[in-house]
Amino acid sequence: MLYRIINSGSRSNYRTLIANQIGISLCIFILLPYLTSAFHIIEDFSFYRAYIIFVPSVIFVYFSNTYWLFARLEHRREKAIKIVWRIIASTFICSFPIILILVPSRGAVRPNVLLLNWILQLVVVTPITWVLFQQRKDKIRELRGAEIALSKSTADLQFLRSQINPHFLFNILNTIYGMALVDGSKRTANAVQMLGDMMRFMLDDNHQDFIPLENEIKYLENYIALQKLRIQEHDGIEIKETIHVDNCNYEIMPMLLIPFVENAFKHGIDGNEKSWITIDLSCDQKGIRFNVRNSLHVKDLNDPEREHSGIGLRNVRERLHLFYKGRHQLVCETTEKEFIVDLLIEAQNQKV
Repeated sequence: MLYRIINSGSRSNYRTLIANQIGISLCIFILLPYLTSAFHIIEDFSFYRAYIIFVPSVIFVYFSNTYWLFARLEHRREKAIKIVWRIIASTFICSFPIILILVPSRGAVRPNVLLLNWILQLVVVTPITWVLFQQRKDKIRELRGAEIALSKSTADLQFLRSQINPHFLFNILNTIYGMALVDGSKRTANAVQMLGDMMRFMLDDNHQDFIPLENEIKYLENYIALQKLRIQEHDGIEIKETIHVDNCNYEIMPMLLIPFVENAFKHGIDGNEKSWITIDLSCDQKGIRFNVRNSLHVKDLNDPEREHSGIGLRNVRERLHLFYKGRHQLVCETTEKEFIVDLLIEAQNQKV
């Protein structure tokens, strides 16, 4: 039976925990009276009689409360009277039938003993199990918080290493330098300013938990504008961005959208083939909708970017799973000619 519990369903870890605790409890229940009797620690028969009457009920009340009743109460809002009746019913079921099964002769257990056992489970064991349940829940929350903090630090470190591409910065600087030599126009100053804004964003905003969405959008616009400078001499490349800033009064985690755009420029642009990138961003009361499409091109086997392909997207998936669990939809689809990303983040208290 324990084997089936452990190996059934997707909640195998949770069931394994319950199975292990049940197994340990049964072993202690069986071995304890045997050891005390074998070593003549306790020889009074009344002790073993009380042991058989009360201990099994305590074990069953503990498991039914911890893994069924209290667990259900945590996820469902119910009336107090309904909760009380469930507690009364569960302690009754775990007290009377178990005693009648374990004790061979029903007449051997007086009614007042049965009633005393029920009251004991109701007013003593149940409150104790509730306290233990709350302590365990608080411990799980602490561990979960530590896990999120550690995952956030790890994801941010990996994200920065993979997303802040020095080749991109050097290429842009070379482009700006070439423009300055040719015309020394206002375009050069604008390009330098955009690059400075991006670097300021990475140094300042990137280390905050949440930033205004308009800051993320400004970074996106600067990134796209600078990338266009690199590819402006190629006629076969088409870049379209539609960014609606109306209703975008949200806060968002920094550097959450840029990896999708950077991935599009990394894999969607080829100077020798027709290439395109389409970027759409809009907001409403429900949240943010972000869509990126780019053409597909086969990378050369010696291309160094092949080794790092997909790292940024994996990091974003981890961040979405950690901080927007249950509040986002991310669909990445590859067709014959293009790669499509569609992201929806639901709003919550002016944050997404």
